[in-house]
Amino acid sequence: MTLTLDLSEKQQNQIKPLLMAQMAERKTAMAERKANRADKKRPTADEMYAMQNERLDKRIAMKNRMKEILNKEQLEKFGKMRKNKGKMAMNKTKGKKGSKDNKGEQRGRRS
Repeated sequence: MTLTLDLSEKQQNQIKPLLMAQMAERKTAMAERKANRADKKRPTADEMYAMQNERLDKRIAMKNRMKEILNKEQLEKFGKMRKNKGKMAMNKTKGKKGSKDNKGEQRGRRS
């Protein structure tokens, strides 16, 4: 990120704690989801809605913090990086075993 956005040392020092906190939150949330999955607990529709709202609130807060730190050009690049990250994650799941291929057929099945 430092090279892509051409961050100054001051910007690096401001962004690093934000990203570290975000990573820690994700790690604890993942552990919680894993524990719930092991206990076969599924969130209710209201809980899912609340989680989505919380996730969106966090994204908005992060974007606002980044607006304070980055200049306009860096912010545009940061936004593009985030969009591409989502696309890369989608591409990773396409090749997984048991997933549907481009034709919509299950792998291993013949017509």
